[in-house]
Amino acid sequence: MESIKVTSQNQLDELPTNYIGRICVCFGTPINPAIIRGEHKYAAILVAGNSCAVVMGDAHIIARDSSSVVVLGGSTVAAHNSSHVEARDVSSVVAFDYSTVVAWDSSHVEARGHVCVDARDYSEINVVTLGNAVVARDNSKVEAWSGNNITALGNATVLYFDL
Repeated sequence: MESIKVTSQNQLDELPTNYIGRICVCFGTPINPAIIRGEHKYAAILVAGNSCAVVMGDAHIIARDSSSVVVLGGSTVAAHNSSHVEARDVSSVVAFDYSTVVAWDSSHVEARGHVCVDARDYSEINVVTLGNAVVARDNSKVEAWSGNNITALGNATVLYFDL
């Protein structure tokens, strides 16, 4: 798979939306994040190196190395290491290690490690964590293992296993 590293917003904006390969986003801060526009249907976008990005469109995103990603479109996000993800619309999130996930609308969340999850609307959550809180609102479904604090509001279904 071809890979390209982008270190500025201009480089990112110049990439065609039909680019095939991996786009490694290595810039952006919480105050001045990388803005990923358009629909990169054929590219895997990696946000790495403590970068911060806002995704506005359909894309497949992987966040690593304490990166922060806010997803506003119908994107799919996998967060590893100490990444932070906030997914809205019909996004799907998988979070590992010390990630934090906030999922809105019809999102699906699966989280492992020391993860804090707050899912809203019609979200479905599958959590394996040690001692952190899970909050599910409206018609959410929650499955949790080992030492969770769980609050389920609305018509939520909760299955809890203390291993």
